[in-house]
Amino acid sequence: LNEKYNIPKIDYPSGITSNGKNILYIIEEKKSRLIVVNIETGEYSYVDFIRDKNRKIKFDNPLSIDFLNDKLFLTDTQNNRILIFDTNFKLIENL
Repeated sequence: LNEKYNIPKIDYPSGITSNGKNILYIIEEKKSRLIVVNIETGEYSYVDFIRDKNRKIKFDNPLSIDFLNDKLFLTDTQNNRILIFDTNFKLIENL
C-alpha cells in the first residue's frame, strides 16, 4: 500500500476493511486514527474522530473495524466502546 498509494509508513496497523467498492479503511493503532484510501485514485486521508452533533468523538487505541450496510463498526479500546458511524464519519450509535 505504501508504494502504490504513496501513504507514509503505517504505525501498527491493526485492522482493515473495505466498502466493497473502491475504499479501504485501515486502522493505525499507534496514532489512534483511520487511513481512508481510495484504491482507484490513490488518494488518502486521515480520520481521528467522528462527529456527534456539535462535538468531536476522538478515537483512543482503535483495534478493529468492519463495514456492513454502509456503516462502519470500530472497536475503540481505551474508550471502552464500539462506535457505529456512517461513511461521512457521523455517529450513528455508541455502544
